[in-house]
Amino acid sequence: MQKGIVSYQLPAEHPILRQATIDGISTHLNDRYTSVIEQLKYSPYQLTLYLHPNCHPISSVLPLFEILEQFDLILTYDFTSKIKSNTLNIPVSFPFFSDAILGVQKGEKINQFLNIWQKNLLEGQENKQALRSAVWASDLNYYVLPPEWNIKQEDYLQLWELQEALPKIINTSNLMVYYQHWYQSFRITDQLRYRWRKIKTIIWQLKHF
Repeated sequence: MQKGIVSYQLPAEHPILRQATIDGISTHLNDRYTSVIEQLKYSPYQLTLYLHPNCHPISSVLPLFEILEQFDLILTYDFTSKIKSNTLNIPVSFPFFSDAILGVQKGEKINQFLNIWQKNLLEGQENKQALRSAVWASDLNYYVLPPEWNIKQEDYLQLWELQEALPKIINTSNLMVYYQHWYQSFRITDQLRYRWRKIKTIIWQLKHF
């Protein structure tokens, strides 16, 4: 299946994207199709990954296409939006999703989903609520990516340790600057702390066993 990326400004020569075996990066779609819905609907690829211009891949995106071969839609959570009421008859426990990173497998189910999303917008729903409602109303086989694929806050970078999750996509330009200038040195410190913790664990085991 042909796989590619659609984005407003993402450069085709991006070093991370060059490492992935993909069939193309289409930024020219923005000349005719200005919304993320249209970018996905009219993508020339069978498997399409949409990235907002604020997204900075710092790891290979190829694993996302591998997931798309098994699912109709991939998303990430939006932790910044709060559900204030249940006016749309959607359970409060059903989350918001980010419209910055989306992957779709071309097909009739995805077309119906995108049409519902667009209809919700025309009816006056805010974009993230419209996306949430469309996912709820669909019968798509979808997958929600773990948080390292959509990092918007530096807290994640500080909390995760060496043996835990590694960042994949940074979703703000300011955070990308933070990652480049400080996070690399933090990883060195984290590595030393991790090794010291292992040494303490071994010492404790020797004393008690």
